[in-house]
Amino acid sequence: MAIDQIASQITSNKEQHGESVSRIHRLRGQRYTVQKLGTVARQVAYQRLRYETFIERLGWDIPAKEGREYDHYDLQESAAIQLFGIFGKKSRTEYLLGGVRVFSLNSWDISMTMSEFKDAGMIPSPVLEKLASRSCTDLIEITRLCVKRGSRFLPSPSTLNGEEAEGFDLAIARDLTYAAVYKVAEETGRYHALALVHSSYLHLMTRGKFVFDVLHAENLRQRNGYALTLINLPATTRAIRANGERDRANRMLSLCRDKKAFETAI
Repeated sequence: MAIDQIASQITSNKEQHGESVSRIHRLRGQRYTVQKLGTVARQVAYQRLRYETFIERLGWDIPAKEGREYDHYDLQESAAIQLFGIFGKKSRTEYLLGGVRVFSLNSWDISMTMSEFKDAGMIPSPVLEKLASRSCTDLIEITRLCVKRGSRFLPSPSTLNGEEAEGFDLAIARDLTYAAVYKVAEETGRYHALALVHSSYLHLMTRGKFVFDVLHAENLRQRNGYALTLINLPATTRAIRANGERDRANRMLSLCRDKKAFETAI
């Protein structure tokens, strides 16, 4: 059965360590949830996934320790920085499938683009100057977005029974990382997202009908290529719906209270 043919029931509830959980019920008792990473154990799991994604897979030269990638933003207790995890649950076992960190920029001082990426020489001065000349208070910044590699995640051990062997669909997990982004966008009234993305992910965004401007690109045909993008969030979900992917757009908006607001926002 195709994903878009699966009837998804989306509800919201509170969980012990999370807030505003998106729950999608589908085949074989699987459940996907989006939760704030409110415990140390969940944050560590997210940092390990970041290590697998950015250091082992993409070869980024960034600090890491004991198989975890983390930085000073992870240590800050700030309402402007929110961490979300996407979990798959079977029976009573929960698996981290992806995660994302979202900044609500109140000043350029907390932006990774204007600090870490600037200091590393990744963004040319004219681009930085143009960004600095505009207000950042209508922007969110997406950082450390990652999802497990592949199309499906099958929990170990491999000796699962037939009903459990379906595996979690990582396309759904990817959509739900954006459900967290859209949740923050709605709460803050910010409809554009700044994101520095790897070249392969830039191609995924293009194929996925994201609507965005490329502010700067570097070595896009090489393994270390990247681009600084500005994503128009309302236009993106409208484009996805127009492409016939209604279920996918609904997943991306599943945490929003007023989904129709994104149909008319610029």
